[in-house]
Amino acid sequence: MLPIFDAHCHLPSPHFNNNNPWPTINIDIPSVACTFVHFSQTLDDNISGSIDPQFAAIQIKQLQQWAQYKNEYIDVAVGTHPYDAVRLQQNWGTQKALQIIENIANAIPSAVAIGEIGLDMRYGNIDFQREAFALQLNIAVQRKLPAVLHCVKATHILQNCLKNIPHLPPILWHGCRGSLPLAKWLWQHNVYLSLTAGVEQTTSQSKLAKVMANSPKDRILIESDRPFAVEHAINQKRQSLYDLLTWIAQCKNWHPDDCAHQCYNNTTAFFQQPAMHENIRPLLKR
Repeated sequence: MLPIFDAHCHLPSPHFNNNNPWPTINIDIPSVACTFVHFSQTLDDNISGSIDPQFAAIQIKQLQQWAQYKNEYIDVAVGTHPYDAVRLQQNWGTQKALQIIENIANAIPSAVAIGEIGLDMRYGNIDFQREAFALQLNIAVQRKLPAVLHCVKATHILQNCLKNIPHLPPILWHGCRGSLPLAKWLWQHNVYLSLTAGVEQTTSQSKLAKVMANSPKDRILIESDRPFAVEHAINQKRQSLYDLLTWIAQCKNWHPDDCAHQCYNNTTAFFQQPAMHENIRPLLKR
């Protein structure tokens, strides 16, 4: 079985323990070789929204050492989720909240992406969400980094935002469940689609099969979204990323090995990480 590349998951805790700094990292999927972790400070009721760069660097080093021990490759993205953006604004007001969000986006110089960021109608205060999203997208442009998108029930707002930002960075819509017409619009605006393991067993399966069948081959990535993935509700044993990859291969009429290679190429291209070629390519030899 070829290695699989997890384009999106999260830290389960802002702290690590020396014996097992990453206790949940794809431990049940030994074929996973590359993971992109989305790092953000846990925001509690006494919300400060700050990230200590020195502490973050220690955490990231521990993550990467643990990954190396497991023959994996890990990189980190940083950003403020729309849920946390709304809470920041409620606690600090608009201007200070935006300053905190900007500081977070710039807190980790080694980050390979800004994310996850975006829009979610469930959290309210959509005007501030839009402002925070645009701010972080512009930081991604300034830092020449891709962005990772969270968007729920706000596609019309997303489209308006993307139209108004020149020179869009590559954008990964994680957990995308959009229709084919929406997908075609997104592909024209530098957006990649990332599917979450288990989604092929949901009511979105038929719609997404059409999207995958028509997708440009270089715009497809796969993810676990651990520990928040839909798979937990579907199968307590967790649906394998390999099953998702096999389903995509069927949609595209590809061999699963070819699909794995394509996801590898798409992941390296999106995250702009040529170093991955040296670290991962030996694992991909047939």
